[in-house]
Amino acid sequence: MTKRNKNIYWIVTIWLASGMLSTGILQLFFSHIALGDSVNELFPSLLLLILTVVSWYFRPADRKIISVKE
Repeated sequence: MTKRNKNIYWIVTIWLASGMLSTGILQLFFSHIALGDSVNELFPSLLLLILTVVSWYFRPADRKIISVKE
């Protein structure tokens, strides 16, 4: 895979992943708010979201995107 194709792949992958994450967050909040749920019922979903973000942040070094400077 050429450098150009790798760049396109990672840009599109990150763009799609961030779009899915933001859509998921909006759906989570709007569905719970629309149902009139209390904070106690919203907590498990928020906890899962927080754990997912923390897991992503502390992922192993071999799973991180490393920028290569020429």
